[in-house]
Amino acid sequence: MGKRLIIESLEVRTATHGKTYEFRTGVNAVTGPVGAGKSSMLELLKYGLGGSAKLMPAVRDNVRVIKVKFRAGAEHWEFTRELRSNVVHVTDLTTQESLGLWATTNRQNVRKVGPVLLESLGLPSDWRIPKSRKKPTDETVPVSFWDVHKYLYLDQNRIDTNVIGHSDANLNNKRIAVFELIYGLANERTVELLTERGRRRGEASALRKSAGAIAGFMNDLGDPDQAELAARKAGLRNELERSQQALAEARTAAQGGLVSAESLNVLGAARARLDDLLAQRDALRASVEEARSVRAQLTLDEQRIKRTDAASMSLSGLDFVQCPRCLQSLPDDRFDESHCHLCGQPQPSEDVAKPAASLLKVVREQRRETEMLAQEDEGTIEALSAQIELAELAVLAQLREASSTDDARPVPFIGNLEQAVGQVAQAEAAIQRLEDVEARWAMQTGLHKEADDLDVLARGMAVEEARIRLELSENTTFLDELSALFNEILHDLRLPWLGEDRHGHVDPTNYLPIVDGESFDNLAVGGGRKTIVNLAYHLANLYMSLSEGDDMLLPTLLMVDSPRKNVGDGSLDKAVVESIYARLRTLQTASGNRFQIIFADNDMPADASNWVSEHIVLDYENPLVPGVTHRGEEESNNPQDAEELD
Repeated sequence: MGKRLIIESLEVRTATHGKTYEFRTGVNAVTGPVGAGKSSMLELLKYGLGGSAKLMPAVRDNVRVIKVKFRAGAEHWEFTRELRSNVVHVTDLTTQESLGLWATTNRQNVRKVGPVLLESLGLPSDWRIPKSRKKPTDETVPVSFWDVHKYLYLDQNRIDTNVIGHSDANLNNKRIAVFELIYGLANERTVELLTERGRRRGEASALRKSAGAIAGFMNDLGDPDQAELAARKAGLRNELERSQQALAEARTAAQGGLVSAESLNVLGAARARLDDLLAQRDALRASVEEARSVRAQLTLDEQRIKRTDAASMSLSGLDFVQCPRCLQSLPDDRFDESHCHLCGQPQPSEDVAKPAASLLKVVREQRRETEMLAQEDEGTIEALSAQIELAELAVLAQLREASSTDDARPVPFIGNLEQAVGQVAQAEAAIQRLEDVEARWAMQTGLHKEADDLDVLARGMAVEEARIRLELSENTTFLDELSALFNEILHDLRLPWLGEDRHGHVDPTNYLPIVDGESFDNLAVGGGRKTIVNLAYHLANLYMSLSEGDDMLLPTLLMVDSPRKNVGDGSLDKAVVESIYARLRTLQTASGNRFQIIFADNDMPADASNWVSEHIVLDYENPLVPGVTHRGEEESNNPQDAEELD
């Protein structure tokens, strides 16, 4: 059975007057002519609990303070709220102790009404779901008490337009989440898996976006693709090999006695220095490339540690009171305090349990040192490149000097040697550029690989979520019972054009009412069909909240505004109204002290006043707001004149 949410009284205060309206368990009727304040009373009850309200000018301009006394689960509170205020003053009626101010909106360092109400009703107080149900990402939205409250309040504006916000994509997502939780078709683990799956998909999307940015950058630079890159690199290596061979031949020719021994010695020393500098530069380039690879790997390690730590933090705060697999209660004294309350294994110490921070620090320090070493090597490479350029000039100068010496013989191969040196340098530079491109492709491929791994992880979470949901659905008959109740109530309420051979049920995929194969959106408004279907659906949910057992989490309250909206005045229409009240009486007789219904209607059958728990009568002489003169039928009753207050 769901937790009890029972309204006991509503006190309305103006600057000079005050009036208290009492409510009881069972069926409460609020009747009166149009404009007397019936709808505003229900809106004030919602506002008094900390929600928003659509208030007509007479209420908005005159009411100063409202007080609502109510029970929520085991709690007994009085909420006092001024109009246009974002806080309520809370009094514990059990101890007569003031609990101070609670916020109706997000305010720093102030207790918030919604989470406390959720907790008192046995629902998760910190409840978030992915913004998109079909394609979850890391973007989540909170599910608040007011998303649950939509199951408890059928207002006149939506009684014939939508079912608990199903026509709004954002509200519909929350509607489904609330239904699955209160009916035991989902639990904290499935919500957690859905959220984590969305987070992993979001991370994968971000990685692919980064990979796309790298690919776009390379495209702008005109870098070759990976297939063309391999072919170009192979061609350049062949060209380098030919250039090196030509250089070797030119050296051999130069050493063949074409110049004096002294010139050859000087030339050989210059060439040896050039070769040594080139070898040093090649070694440093290899070191820099290795450092880049290490740095990229450390960056991936850092991202992995952050994700692991985030996942650990998101799960570390869970305090299981029941087994997430079989849903049986977990006694507090199952294991010693030093052991896990769920699995019984010894709890690791704080230093062991939270290694992520220290490991992250080590990884960042390693990456910093790697970057410093790479920067030092790159600086050395620049210096060596300058020395190599000078050494090459020295070799060429020595060759020219040898060719112009009076006692040296002509050197016909000097031009070939100069050309060979230049070709080797060009080939080496071109290969280095391609290796830089290769490194960028490797990074882009690595990002795609990591994104694919995250997708695999997300798919695994989806499989686990589906398995848990299947187990939950197999262990409950709530959905079948709800469908049967809905169909029974539809026939009891004499829904127009619904014969004995036709029936209604609740769609097992989206949990919306279906009547004779037609969805709610396709039903006609005429004859009050949508109104009756919506009312039957909410009444069926209320019946289900009275189910035995702890699996049902829907609170046992229902407020209905204008249950006969769009129902005509003919004999058949009057029969529909009689059927509505007959159904309420049946519920009152069977379970009068276990639930509460508050409905607002223009009037009700004559005998209803004999069996309802409480009957509040409003009229133009005694409207909702005390001390305010009512203008009768001239008083504005246009919903467009109402102002919504948060």
